[in-house]
Amino acid sequence: MKKNGKLVLVTGASGHLGFTLVKELLERDYNVRAGVRNTHNVERNKHLLDLNVEIVDADLMKPETLKKAMVGVDGVFQIAAVFKLKKRTPKKI
Repeated sequence: MKKNGKLVLVTGASGHLGFTLVKELLERDYNVRAGVRNTHNVERNKHLLDLNVEIVDADLMKPETLKKAMVGVDGVFQIAAVFKLKKRTPKKI
C-alpha cells in the first residue's frame, strides 16, 4: 500500500462505480480498503486483485462486516446499494 497516511473504505468496490472510484483514489495516493459483499467470490472481485488495495467483506445486510471494515479508516465512500431483480408478486400476462 502507498503511505500517504489516509486510508479510505469504498463499499461496493466490485461494481462499476466503486471500481472506478477505487482507481481514482489510488491515482491520488490514497490507501484504499475495497469493501465487497463476499471476499470469497474471486470471479466477482478479480479486477480488484491486480490493484494495490486491501479487499474486505462489507455487506450492507450484515452490519457487523461494515463495522469491522471501518476500523481505522479516515473516510468512507458509500457506493454499495441493496437491490432486488425479482418482484415478489410478478404481474400476470
